[in-house]
Amino acid sequence: MDLALRSKNLARDGFEQSKAISTPTEAGSVVNGQSDYLVKPCTGNCYKQVDPIYDSSRSLKYRAISCSSSLCDSLSNSGLEQGCENNKCTYRSEYGDATSSSGYLSIERLTIRSASGRSTIAVNSILFGCGQNNTDILDTESGVMGLDRSPLSFVSQTTRLFQNYFSYCLPTSISTTGYLTFGKTDEIKNKYIKYTPITTSASDSQFYDIEINGLSVAGQKLNISSTVFTSSGRVGIIDSGTAFTLLPSAAYTALRTAFRRQMTNYKLTRTPDLDTCYNFTGVNSVSIPSVSIFFKGGIELPLQPENIMTVVTSTSKVCLAFIPTDGSDGINFILGNIQQLGMEVVYDVSGGQIGFRPGACN
Repeated sequence: MDLALRSKNLARDGFEQSKAISTPTEAGSVVNGQSDYLVKPCTGNCYKQVDPIYDSSRSLKYRAISCSSSLCDSLSNSGLEQGCENNKCTYRSEYGDATSSSGYLSIERLTIRSASGRSTIAVNSILFGCGQNNTDILDTESGVMGLDRSPLSFVSQTTRLFQNYFSYCLPTSISTTGYLTFGKTDEIKNKYIKYTPITTSASDSQFYDIEINGLSVAGQKLNISSTVFTSSGRVGIIDSGTAFTLLPSAAYTALRTAFRRQMTNYKLTRTPDLDTCYNFTGVNSVSIPSVSIFFKGGIELPLQPENIMTVVTSTSKVCLAFIPTDGSDGINFILGNIQQLGMEVVYDVSGGQIGFRPGACN
């Protein structure tokens, strides 16, 4: 089942796709590979949305989960705050940007329409958060489609349909369309995919943990100790909801130094948040050095210019799309969505591996 993905503001909003929930109202959702459940703002305290707000009272299939149901206990297993109100099971979740959603754990019929519009698949009993109090979850979009490994995620709830296998291609601009595919794809294409193992089990981590072990700039492998990438105890994760790739401070410094050395023909500048930027206004031709990321399993992920640098629209500056982290939150590396643009990313969850197929969106 293929769905269309449209680009939003990369630094904050991510990527959206379309689905319908029970009633004929169609609504978009933002795809997030590290979110642990489906959330749909319902009638209540909601932010302004492009699509009509979902009204559960109009649905013949909607049902709120009772506090005594074993399904209510699945909230705590997914790391969500669990509660009870008028014998309805309640949830609360906060996102990394301080936005939040709270409401009722519910069951509904979910219909997914293909990118072509010619086919649909219905999931008769999908667990989701019917949000009563939602604080600007993702701009004007009408929900979050969680794709991590927790029990309430869309991936886990549709195992029988799609065999814990999905892939996506994130579009490189707002004028192009990517795709989100559930279920295995064409086997002929699969031979071009490079896989790295997921380094933890679902019982150990709801995230898709992967291990980075090196970087190169202009074809030269950087001299970075392998311990730099594993010093916090967790090797790293891949996340479609984070824009910039986060690197351990020592690795970032090595990357920045090598990158700047190759860019001496251009005037170095910065923004309040990014320290390696250039203003190419009036420059006829720009040569950006190649950058590759190396992962466990011996695979090299070569990045395209749009994966290496990003335009900061408010300043007309083009900046290196990596930032340092000290790993104090237990995560030492995040492969962000800028570095995933224009390539197919495959999540073979049952097989315990993440795959990359560069250039697959062309």
